[in-house]
Amino acid sequence: MYTNSNQNQAAQDKTRQKNEIQRQIVMQEADYKKRLNEKIQIESEMRDLKRKEDQIRAGIQEKQSRLSRLEQEILVSDTALKNLRKKLNLV
Repeated sequence: MYTNSNQNQAAQDKTRQKNEIQRQIVMQEADYKKRLNEKIQIESEMRDLKRKEDQIRAGIQEKQSRLSRLEQEILVSDTALKNLRKKLNLV
């Protein structure tokens, strides 16, 4: 009688252990999937930010080029104005 009771107890313990391990597996899989989804989302956001960064850099380069041209044009205009003012004073 004790052996049958011990066998039942051992079987119940084994079942409890299996259930506990299965529960832990389910929880671990859920955490894994959550982290994996977050990783994928962050990678996607990083690609978007990198694309925007490239666009910003191109925009900055374009503005710098335009600024350099304008500065050169301003110098030319300033020189032309000074020459015209000199001519006016001579007349």
